[in-house]
Amino acid sequence: MTTTLPSAPSTKDHPVAPKPRRRRSRRWLRLVIPFGVVLLFWTVTGVVHIVEEPRLSDTGSLSPTGTGRHGSSQLADRLRDKGITIQRVTTSDEAGRASRNTDSTLFVPTPDYLLPGFLAGWLESPGHHRIVLVRPGLLTTFGLGLPVSNPGRATIGSCWSDPGC
Repeated sequence: MTTTLPSAPSTKDHPVAPKPRRRRSRRWLRLVIPFGVVLLFWTVTGVVHIVEEPRLSDTGSLSPTGTGRHGSSQLADRLRDKGITIQRVTTSDEAGRASRNTDSTLFVPTPDYLLPGFLAGWLESPGHHRIVLVRPGLLTTFGLGLPVSNPGRATIGSCWSDPGC
């Protein structure tokens, strides 16, 4: 007895169907999308901060070097004419060192950028100290404990001052 095996089917006669293509997993998107959203948020926040930050080199800044319409160079010149020394500083540490053991007035055009404990330490240092804050925000006002009670007027201690605007 002989047995014959059937021959393998020819692919020429019957094409073999391709295997179904396996779909790519998109699980990686679950990780990437949230981090992408956070990265986009911080990028936009950084760009807006850079654009909106006051530049002390602008002519209209409240720096003693500002020569524009809203600059304070004219005020600085008037004070110098009266014999008052003006020292421009750009950090809280520099202001603390410059006014240590002397009578001084601190002019802060952007009080919302002050370090939280700076004014308490500065006011307790030896010497007579005055401070001028330009439009402090609510958080700064309450955070520093400033007794502001009348809109349009600010009180520091027991002294009222009109903005003169």
